[in-house]
Amino acid sequence: MILIFHDARLPQEAIRKLHDYGQGIPFLTHQLTYDPMAGHPDLFFCQIEQQWIVAPNLPINYRMILEQNNIDYVIGNNAVGPLTVNSTQYNVVISDRYLLHHLPYTDLSIRERKGMRTELQVNQGYARCSTLPLRGDAFLTSDVGIAQILQKNGLTYCLVSPESILLPGYRYGFIGGCMGIDQNKVFIIGSLQYHPDGDTIRTFLQNWGYEVIELYQGALFDGGSLFFIQGN
Repeated sequence: MILIFHDARLPQEAIRKLHDYGQGIPFLTHQLTYDPMAGHPDLFFCQIEQQWIVAPNLPINYRMILEQNNIDYVIGNNAVGPLTVNSTQYNVVISDRYLLHHLPYTDLSIRERKGMRTELQVNQGYARCSTLPLRGDAFLTSDVGIAQILQKNGLTYCLVSPESILLPGYRYGFIGGCMGIDQNKVFIIGSLQYHPDGDTIRTFLQNWGYEVIELYQGALFDGGSLFFIQGN
């Protein structure tokens, strides 16, 4: 059974379609971080290989779901909080060979488990919100600074505009927060036809062997990523 952690406040059409693919786990926290991001799983979870690193203040009901489904997880060092410095500690980009983040903010438990991955310093704390890592160390990002670091290191990337991405309470959201990957499928909260770089995004994902699944007909919605976790 695939568990799908998603912001409980996604558009209902997206939630219904998402739940056709697995057991949906609507995610929402209270008074732990910024309210617009209180339902964002990528502030509380980070995956390295088959192990999940979770914030120590991840609400107990979600930890129980992980335990009931025999999910391998460890508890990180620092709690998620209401400031940029402590709301970004787990919002780390992990690819096959790289770890991208604003390293002074990265929870030590993640850096200790990075294995042979090369650390790349970027100035964006919300790196995972901004960037979707793909197979083969390719990246889809809406952050110019991250794109510059990727280019400097000779990595494959596609830079797209954050404009028109919905994140209630903010001018716009981030491209990584609109998406999640399960095997060869990229699930998108919204439809690419509503994004100015939609055709570019679709072509880039398809060129890397992914099937694009759009979860509703509307603007892309930053829900803090979709996490697909293999359970019992």
